[in-house]
Amino acid sequence: MRRALGVLLLLAAACSTKKVPEDHWYPHAEMLCQERRCPSCHGTRGVTCFKCHGSGEITCTSCRGSGKRTCSKCDGSGRYKGDECDDCDGKGQKKCYTCGGDGKETCPTCSGKGKIACLQLMPVTEPPVASPDDAWPANNFQGAGEKKK
Repeated sequence: MRRALGVLLLLAAACSTKKVPEDHWYPHAEMLCQERRCPSCHGTRGVTCFKCHGSGEITCTSCRGSGKRTCSKCDGSGRYKGDECDDCDGKGQKKCYTCGGDGKETCPTCSGKGKIACLQLMPVTEPPVASPDDAWPANNFQGAGEKKK
């Protein structure tokens, strides 16, 4: 029962909106997700990212998708001290440095992968069977579930 409670706590923590890093998995949550055919991911452990809807990209936050930004030297006028601005060639705008001019940037939630880890909260009726190879700590959560290489 104690182990089942631990698994539930890990699952509840994992259901937050934060992405679980690739190198840090909770082995028993992963096992439950696969064995019980999780209704969210059907046992695949990955669900479509809610922020980018699976594309891996979001609208650039600096230029709001235009791909351009106002020239800081001439404040968008195209002129600097009576002459044509040499930073923007008199256009008043420059290519956005965040997105490189395409209006998109990598999704910070899924790191551009389009999927995030699914560790869905599922009812546990019996504790999972532990094997000697599990990275499950007995009495504390330090290093909980570090993926073995």
